[in-house]
Amino acid sequence: MADHRSFDRREALLALAAGAAALPVLGREAVVPESPPGDAEACGRAAHDLPDVVLVDHEGRKQRFRSDLLRTRTVLIHFSSVAREAGAPAAASLVEVQRLLGPRLGRDLMLLTITSEPEVDGSHQLAALAARYGAGPGWRFLTGEPAAVETVKAHLFASAAGADGHRHGEDCSQGLARYGNAGVGLWGSVSMMTAPAWIAERLLWVSGAAPPAAAAQSAMGPLRRRGPRPLASRTLAGLLLAGLLSLLPAASRAQHPHPQPMPAPPTQTTLPDGTLAVSTSPSLFSQSYPFQDPPGTNFLPTIYTNLFDSAGNEIPNTLPSTPTVPYNLHDGSPQVSNVNPTSPTDDLQRLFSTLPERCRTSHDPELIRRSLQMGIDILEGNPVRNRAYSGLPLLHYLGPLKQKQVEPILGAGGKTIGGNVDVHQVWYDGHIESDTYLLDASAAYDVPWTMTYTVDVLNRGEDDFSPFTMYYDLPANRAPVGSVPLAGMDQSFFPMQDGTRTVFKIRMPPAKYWNLTYTWGWRMHPPRIQVIENANKKVGKLTTVEWETSVFGDNPRADEQAKLAAIAKIGDLAPEKRMWTALREARDAAEQGDWERAAMRIEEGQQAFFDWKDRNQLPRGFEIDKSADLTLLYVNNTIYGQFTAGTTTLFPPFQTRGAKFKVTLINGDNFDHAYQMVDFGGARGWENQFKSSVKVGGSGCFFTFGRAYWLMNLNPMATIPAAKSADQPGVQKVQVTFNYDPSRRLRFYQFDPTHHDVAIYSIH
Repeated sequence: MADHRSFDRREALLALAAGAAALPVLGREAVVPESPPGDAEACGRAAHDLPDVVLVDHEGRKQRFRSDLLRTRTVLIHFSSVAREAGAPAAASLVEVQRLLGPRLGRDLMLLTITSEPEVDGSHQLAALAARYGAGPGWRFLTGEPAAVETVKAHLFASAAGADGHRHGEDCSQGLARYGNAGVGLWGSVSMMTAPAWIAERLLWVSGAAPPAAAAQSAMGPLRRRGPRPLASRTLAGLLLAGLLSLLPAASRAQHPHPQPMPAPPTQTTLPDGTLAVSTSPSLFSQSYPFQDPPGTNFLPTIYTNLFDSAGNEIPNTLPSTPTVPYNLHDGSPQVSNVNPTSPTDDLQRLFSTLPERCRTSHDPELIRRSLQMGIDILEGNPVRNRAYSGLPLLHYLGPLKQKQVEPILGAGGKTIGGNVDVHQVWYDGHIESDTYLLDASAAYDVPWTMTYTVDVLNRGEDDFSPFTMYYDLPANRAPVGSVPLAGMDQSFFPMQDGTRTVFKIRMPPAKYWNLTYTWGWRMHPPRIQVIENANKKVGKLTTVEWETSVFGDNPRADEQAKLAAIAKIGDLAPEKRMWTALREARDAAEQGDWERAAMRIEEGQQAFFDWKDRNQLPRGFEIDKSADLTLLYVNNTIYGQFTAGTTTLFPPFQTRGAKFKVTLINGDNFDHAYQMVDFGGARGWENQFKSSVKVGGSGCFFTFGRAYWLMNLNPMATIPAAKSADQPGVQKVQVTFNYDPSRRLRFYQFDPTHHDVAIYSIH
């Protein structure tokens, strides 16, 4: 099909003809020119076996194409880009379609605008486009891994593959939309030049609903029949998986008594400009392109046994699932109840949006003072009445107090036979906050134990619970912590909804193998992630506990002076610190009756609030390094990140070995930070043990880690010096050359090993 700038009337009619050919059941009499042979098949054929690849919407949330976006909805899908919309808009007509569909849009109807230029159109660029068109909750603008975007396009807009394995015919994604419903097995095509009323009517035909008044009175005539009833659902995936497993070669199912080998260590040099140049460990596998030709040579056969250490010892509780037992490490079923879903975001947004006007009208001085104090309490982690997040601060200065121990369970004769630790987390927006960061599990050194999580999912926190635990190989001389990497794995993948409290009890292996556990939410990752570190582990010259106490003291809550001294370590330009400073100054102004000054300070805090809401973009006061691929900012003991190319959470240039990655590290805090990068199976291999967030069927190996043999890419870690002042942050540049192919699920994991907790920024 011609370029969109020369998309003429004839091509539009041919596209409509293709759509009519794909919709024989609609029963509408329409006269269109006869299309040339093959055109209908190339541009309008029905979509079968739609892929469940991951895309990222304009709000930064990850969405599976088939499972999350399509489901049983009626959808319209088209491709465009930010650049194209500026010159030859294709999505503009959907503004009127959105109005015609009304409140049903977002429930059983959905509009999907997918960028045709994912290399440059990230979530932020698409968010601006969505705002320009006034997109509501039922209109998603989507980007993603280029290979994933191309996969969707190929299934919807290109012809079938020929004998040579390549697709032939035209790419009909320019100026054409596909619409349909996977639940009723009906798909068709429509030109984006078609009148909005007709587009809306076609969507309502498929959904089996009455058309809007404007569509019913369109020039196309009255509605003659509705779409068919939904097809009966079939749940055979679990049986198929078990059957396929029995067909695997015996070697693939045999017990594997030893871990994957360790490759040669990485090498590091310092370039004349101070850049740390890293060349990673070499791959154990032949070269491949996992994202272009999945799953790649580093994808290992799945072996349904526990892990084994290098001495051949079996490690209990390291088999997360089997085809018949999807939650092998759950100690009992998760217990789900309701909880107040109000999040810190909700309360702060209400405060910042209402208080300036109240200050200027002096409406209720006592209410204003209470509201300001509540904002300060949220930031400091003071008790907040009737809130699940009470006690978990947005200012990350309480690391020394987020320590716990595994409580031993004693058997006959006082012998330790197990142990448990209780952890409380809250999930909302891009955040996971936890009351546990540092854990001493040595009481269960030689025995299995359990970690009991109470997870409160607040507004906009819906996700799948997937604690990923990393293990060391057999420690030497009964040392409290090992040093040789072994493997890591998802221990579960369980769906959680907004407004729920779920209690999970997860079985753990003996603590002598335990390195750390991080819980992550793939739908907003980064930044939705939090780590529980081994409190006995040494990082450089200090243990993880000593790193925290060396900065924030033994007890940052000992008194007001200790608290202020600890918060002073956080950089003044951190959004959380700016909010805190603004609210305290507004409180002081209110106490003096200076309501205008109080209002102005609150408005300054609101700017910081907007910065805090998005950790995939640098906040005010910091600039990205355009000579780097990614700029990471360390402030408030956490990490903000922004790609120079505008993408979010993705680094598409890393497709195979030999790729280079340049990252500029900026430290805005008043203490040193560090940088480390971990490879999850690229060099040593990964397997897909866990399949799904449901007991049957599921998403498969491209949506969960399974077990991965991990490796540190830097040795030693890089140090980013403390900021000299607010306008003189510390800077360190790192350049990494990858000598292995990426794993499909995570290209690399970046974090601060000296202050881990939430200082993480992983790249998919």
